[in-house]
Amino acid sequence: MRRQTVTGNSPIRLTAWLNAMFPMLPKRAAAGLLRSRDIRVNGKRTGEDVELCPGDEVILYAPDSLLDGPPLDVVYWNSALLVAVKPAGVSSAAAGEADMEALAARWLEAAGEPPYAKACHRLDNQTGGLMMLARSDAAEACVRALMEAGKIVKTYHCIVRGVPQPPNAVLKAWMAKDEVRAHVRVLDKPAPGARTAITEYKLMRTDGARSLLEVTLHTGRTHQIRAHLAHIGHPLLGDDRYGDREFNRAYKARRQKLWASRLEFRFSPGECPELCQCAGMRLQRIAPFLSEVQEKNYTI
Repeated sequence: MRRQTVTGNSPIRLTAWLNAMFPMLPKRAAAGLLRSRDIRVNGKRTGEDVELCPGDEVILYAPDSLLDGPPLDVVYWNSALLVAVKPAGVSSAAAGEADMEALAARWLEAAGEPPYAKACHRLDNQTGGLMMLARSDAAEACVRALMEAGKIVKTYHCIVRGVPQPPNAVLKAWMAKDEVRAHVRVLDKPAPGARTAITEYKLMRTDGARSLLEVTLHTGRTHQIRAHLAHIGHPLLGDDRYGDREFNRAYKARRQKLWASRLEFRFSPGECPELCQCAGMRLQRIAPFLSEVQEKNYTI
């Protein structure tokens, strides 16, 4: 439960006040609190977007974890860069939502640091794992340049349908993004507007119906791993957009089994003074579903 008094000099709608007071509260969750009448204004429960006046008392019957957002798992940080684990279901950067930039800024502020954090790359909302956030514009530019040069290597783990053949491969295709549908088409030949996508995978384990892959990105296209693996007939488990819904239902997979598990900083200190402390560093977080793989009789 959270009790707050409305401040300010003028009336404000309840939803606008919630957004201002609790920026980490997702809009859907705020709407859910209204629907379930878990908000009390001046002692009376309300399910409507009422107008609040300065001095009004608002009580929210909701856990702190919902109002304040999930706690941030920080793997590494210095004056230029913060690397944290993005939970599945949290956006990388989405104005007004409980996104990683806001979570990181809040964590830094609590640590007595300037609350600035800018996402250097994106992970899909339903993808969890390691994410880099720059603490300055210069650091962001440096990270992006190093990624473009292939000197910051991102490795993922995922579970896919079937058994890819050959067991290890470097895939090359061209991807065209439909901005309206937020969907990617994968092409086997160059085409106007399509960008090259290079995806490397290695078969780690399989039970015949599902396989655990280690995937290294050599380019960073939207939905690259999901779309590329689906294109060769091995969609991700839990991915309804590019994947096999019947396959997902059969294994009761509600979230896509994709995790950003490793970051390798393959550059020397002199190549980027802004990030000299990160040179040669290797960071890793194990995918939560790896324990499932070990328990389900997957073989090497």
